[in-house]
Amino acid sequence: MAQRLLLLSLAFLAIGCAHASQLTRSIDDPMVMRATLEDRIPVGTPIAEAQQFMEKEGFECRDHVNGTFVERRSWRDKEPRHERIVFIECSRAQKLGAGADGGRPVNSKWDVALVNDGKVVTAILLSHYNDGP
Repeated sequence: MAQRLLLLSLAFLAIGCAHASQLTRSIDDPMVMRATLEDRIPVGTPIAEAQQFMEKEGFECRDHVNGTFVERRSWRDKEPRHERIVFIECSRAQKLGAGADGGRPVNSKWDVALVNDGKVVTAILLSHYNDGP
C-alpha cells in the first residue's frame, strides 16, 4: 500500500513539474505569446524542432497542406484569414475556472500555425480566445 501511495505521489509531482516547466503555460496575452514563440522559434527554425518545442509546451499538433487558418480574438472572428497555406497547427485549451454563471467552465483556447515550406518555419500565426459563458 505504501509503495502504491509513493508511486501515485510521484506521478502527481511529475504532472505538476511538467506544467511548471512550460514556458508558455502562464501566458494569457496574445502579444506576449507571439513574442515568446518568435523568440523560441525564429523564422528559419527546422519545422521538426519547432513542432517538438510546441508539444513540450503541451500543444497537440497536426499538419495542414493548402489549409486555412483564422487569427481569432473571439470565437466569432472570421478574419484575418490565411488560405492555401502549408502549416502545422498546434492547439491547447486551458481551463480558467467556472463561468460568470458559476456553471460551465471557461477555457482559454490557443491555436498556433507554424507556417512552413516543408523544411523550416516561415511565419507564426496566432489565434486566442476564451470559450465559455
